[in-house]
Amino acid sequence: MNDEKAASGEMVQFLPGIGMLVFGLLVAVYYLKTLRKIKLTDSGIHLSGILSSSFIAWNEIQETYLSGKQGESFLWITMPFEAITVVLKNDEPVILLKNYYRNNEELCQAINHINQQKKQQVRPNLTGFKPSRLSLPGYVNPAGLTSYKGNHFFTFNWLFVYACLTASFFILFLDIPIVSKLIMTGMVLLLCVLLSIQLYYFEADKDFLIVKNHIWPFHQRAFRLSDITELVIESPHQRSHTLRIITSDFKNRVYGAGSLRNKTWRQFIVDMEKQGIRVRNEAIFF
Repeated sequence: MNDEKAASGEMVQFLPGIGMLVFGLLVAVYYLKTLRKIKLTDSGIHLSGILSSSFIAWNEIQETYLSGKQGESFLWITMPFEAITVVLKNDEPVILLKNYYRNNEELCQAINHINQQKKQQVRPNLTGFKPSRLSLPGYVNPAGLTSYKGNHFFTFNWLFVYACLTASFFILFLDIPIVSKLIMTGMVLLLCVLLSIQLYYFEADKDFLIVKNHIWPFHQRAFRLSDITELVIESPHQRSHTLRIITSDFKNRVYGAGSLRNKTWRQFIVDMEKQGIRVRNEAIFF
């Protein structure tokens, strides 16, 4: 009887390891199926992966969407991601998730180049195509800008930043080696930085959209409204509402804005649409 209990106890010890191994294999298979190398030629799109390869001719494509969300599933979890969606003439969609491709903006530019040629009834040709990079403006005079922000002192992110800063102060007085103090303080300050990227806010006028940060007052990034093709207001899982700025070179820049309330977001949407900017609202209910 004791031998049976000992054997069953040994089996239970192996279960977490077996579970981790199975999960690791599922992750490996998922990425082997999902990750594909993309090559664009004058004839079409070549998709090659370890498990499968395919080719899509340009004349087989009915429509191409270079922005928009597509759901991606892994096991029981489905998450929306920005994607390139290629709809074939048989209505079958081919989805390319942008976050898997470091140069996805260059990919979008090349596909857009082909789309323009097809509209002009010109034979697809990538010869001479060079991806462009948008130059952002520098300092913008803050006079006349409308602010879109809230009181960040009452946000979840700021409370954690404050707690981290307080903890880093008390760490200095702990009776531990100096190396341990430095490591612990560095980890806490790194957490502060990660939380601060959820505390952006915005200013705008008829020409510019400015991105600023509550924690880092000297941080500023400006965009010409004429360079913005789309704004996306989204709600990432377990994070603050976020503004995704898509510029004419198909570059995506994402800014978490935890201090903005729904009322402020609504006003921001209305004002941007008045300026002729397309806004894709995925998070705020009117």
